[in-house]
Amino acid sequence: MQDVSFVASVAVPVSIFVRRSPGTDFGMQPCVADEVADIGVSHQGSQDTLLPGHTGAIIAAEVGSSCKTYGETKTCEIFAGDTIAVGDKLKPDADGAAVPCLATEKYSAVANASAVVGEKVSVTVSFGVA
Repeated sequence: MQDVSFVASVAVPVSIFVRRSPGTDFGMQPCVADEVADIGVSHQGSQDTLLPGHTGAIIAAEVGSSCKTYGETKTCEIFAGDTIAVGDKLKPDADGAAVPCLATEKYSAVANASAVVGEKVSVTVSFGVA
């Protein structure tokens, strides 16, 4: 499957779960807790020019800008919102970061490595029920 670009309906940080924006064909926005990332993961690259001392989110796309995404079967990196082990099925937390699913919850990726909160972890985008 080819990677697809969407238009950011709100500012979209790098390497988080993203979903379609309601009422749009090509709009996207960050996922929040328990939403299914029906698109996948936002691109790892930034449109920001990072200056020394930069703090805060690094933005993949500003409102109205195009943003490449990683869709199903693609391997990429995403921020960990909790401790993650290899093989964990992952869903978004309130910030769109990856957290492990409980049994019977929908997942949007599978972990290829372990990570702790704030680290980037390699995942394969995959949709299903844990």
